Amino acid sequence: MAAKVAGSTIKDDVHIFNCFFYSDLMEKVKNNDLHSLKKWGSKIDIFKKKYLVIPVNESYHWFLMIVFNVDQCIARSECDRVPHIYMLDSMGGKRSHCQKSLAKYIAHEAQSKHGVPESDFLAPRRSSPKVPMQNNGSDCGLYLIHFVEIFLKDPQRCQNLLDAKYCDNEGWETKRIRMKRKELKRIIKNLQV
Repeated sequence: MAAKVAGSTIKDDVHIFNCFFYSDLMEKVKNNDLHSLKKWGSKIDIFKKKYLVIPVNESYHWFLMIVFNVDQCIARSECDRVPHIYMLDSMGGKRSHCQKSLAKYIAHEAQSKHGVPESDFLAPRRSSPKVPMQNNGSDCGLYLIHFVEIFLKDPQRCQNLLDAKYCDNEGWETKRIRMKRKELKRIIKNLQV
């Protein structure tokens, strides 16, 4: 679905980590062993991207972190684009420990790959914005997929939704979430043919 949604103008600006990154990140942060995370950045320089997308499964619950303007963490130029980690949780969790760990990883990458000292590193802002909420205990994965689709279609529009003081259900196209299970079933069925 992501390939269908993302246009050529955005795909070069985005790095999507796989879902195993987060569990490895949390383990390494807990053990104060960020150096062991170098394999995750061995084939990519995250600072050549504008966006990082991190799908997370923690305690059988899916949620999403998106980093906007990660390239500005090490930029020396004046710019109105500020790095920001957004936590999108359809159960309303703040999960500040997740955002803090991700910020540590980004700072470590800046220092180890680019020699940027902590004093010159522009740490990302962190927030848990108001997003559409699931009304059961089983749709978190569908919400994660939907959030990623909204982001990939138009990152600036997505950031505007994330920065809003309230959850704009129409802007988030929440009616589509109810149809997501059927849509995924159809896609999987078509892959079998």
